[in-house]
Amino acid sequence: MICSIGLYSQSLKGVSEEGKKVILHEDGTWEYDVEVSSKTNSNTDLSDCKYWKDEVDDFTGNIKKYTKSKLVGRSKYSNLNIELRRFDDSYLIYVTYSGDLGCVSSDSWIMFKLLNGETIKLTNFGDIDCGDMNMFFALPKNTIDKLLKSPIEKIRVQGTEYYSDIENMKLPSYFIDNFKCIKIN
Repeated sequence: MICSIGLYSQSLKGVSEEGKKVILHEDGTWEYDVEVSSKTNSNTDLSDCKYWKDEVDDFTGNIKKYTKSKLVGRSKYSNLNIELRRFDDSYLIYVTYSGDLGCVSSDSWIMFKLLNGETIKLTNFGDIDCGDMNMFFALPKNTIDKLLKSPIEKIRVQGTEYYSDIENMKLPSYFIDNFKCIKIN
């Protein structure tokens, strides 16, 4: 179940079958390894950033940066993709969900459960959408700070009629690894 990859004081670090980092203690107990290195957060190398929009308006100086959409997680029958967006000093995430939620509206929301135990709930501010399940969520600074401190354990997305839990995380460190692409320097 756990594959050892190194020593951590008197504990072993490993990776679970699900790909989550864990720490196995001498007494047989274990915990998720939620430490995020300062190297990851302070990384200024943007060579791995992929954008579909990266522009500065010639007249106003307004900045628009949109990362390319990435598959962050899956449920049994559906995919959840996220892209990060920046408009000048404001940040948001654009989420597409491939399953049936009924519709999405201003009552729809997304909740991130992080490996450190915190949960973050964001409310959609996009238009009613009964087809493509496109949602927009503002990212205030306090939310960004939380998302950068811990990988995602799972995600719940709520529509007008149904919700879905995304437990098969493909990119649990999505925000940690990609926020640098839109961050104000």
